[in-house]
Amino acid sequence: TGAGLAGLGKGGMVAMTAGIGAAMAGAAAAVGVGIKSVTAAADFEQTKVAFATLIGDAAKAEATLAKLRELGAETPFEFPELADAGRKLIAFGESADTVPETLRRIGDVSAGVQAPVNELAELYGKARLQGRPFAEAINPLNGRGIPIIGELAKQFDVSDSQVKKLVESGQVGFPAIEQAFVNMTSQGGK
Repeated sequence: TGAGLAGLGKGGMVAMTAGIGAAMAGAAAAVGVGIKSVTAAADFEQTKVAFATLIGDAAKAEATLAKLRELGAETPFEFPELADAGRKLIAFGESADTVPETLRRIGDVSAGVQAPVNELAELYGKARLQGRPFAEAINPLNGRGIPIIGELAKQFDVSDSQVKKLVESGQVGFPAIEQAFVNMTSQGGK
């Protein structure tokens, strides 16, 4: 083979070396894709188990995850961040049936104020869990640029300063927060 390689000449050797290098790079890329695929499949299985555990129904968990995948395909958000946000919402008491639509609204608000969807899902979930929001639930939303106080003022037909008093006195419940998100993300909303 030594004589055979010598017959290739300098140009042939360079071409052969480049070909071997390209083949090795291609093989390395294929291995990398394979590893990523296996990791993604394992992550999805863990997510499926977590949803099934939280929801208590494997079939409903699969259906919810399928809707979150569709949402990921329709929005700028990736499935892993939607799944994480969905898991948080369910842990805070959101129904598996309403998670995709709630996440769509939270995602719209998130995109509008350029805040992470996971962060807003957690704030929304905490407000849900409290039942009647306190300033600690309203202020972080307002601080992220979400016009929650203005939306609540419209609902209660009061000024912004009066909303704060209504919140402090416990007259604003989570349904008002939920409605504010619906209003902000519906036709004509902010």
